[in-house]
Amino acid sequence: MSAVLLCRRRFKPAALSVRYDPLLLLYTVLLSLLYPTQVTHQDKYMDELITFLVENDLPFRIVENPSFRNMFDLAMKGPVKVPSADTAKTKLMGRYGTTFATIKTRLQEAPGKISYTTDCWTSVDQRPYMAITAHWISADWKLCELLLNFHHLPPPHTGGNICTAFCESLGEMGVATKASCCHAWEST
Repeated sequence: MSAVLLCRRRFKPAALSVRYDPLLLLYTVLLSLLYPTQVTHQDKYMDELITFLVENDLPFRIVENPSFRNMFDLAMKGPVKVPSADTAKTKLMGRYGTTFATIKTRLQEAPGKISYTTDCWTSVDQRPYMAITAHWISADWKLCELLLNFHHLPPPHTGGNICTAFCESLGEMGVATKASCCHAWEST
């Protein structure tokens, strides 16, 4: 195949300027073959990042999250091994146990009573959830709040079932006797 034919296949003359010079075109094609555009490490990273975000249906703003940035900064300091899903789950469950114990202690040591708010809603994929938030005043008179529980709330969504889920959450934390009041809000 001649170089001119290659040029005509690679570059359509209609897309070129009005003055069509086959030698200039040949020179451009040869230069691009001899010196291809370098794809940088940053370009490859961006392609993989966009693929990751799209395949996992994640928001683009996640890249601005401090935890996300810290994870990548740490990985850039030295080679790290990406954990398996089982390893990640094991680590998460270990952190959950530690955090649960810390929250339980913090709530039990809170002076006075604790107030609670609940919020029940249905997600876009039609799964019902309930969140419980605890509110109290600390010993130094600072308002404290903490997400106590966030869980799937199977139907039917009767007052009795919501109450049972709420009381079970307080029982797990050992703070049922510290309850002051509860305000329930159910959005439609």
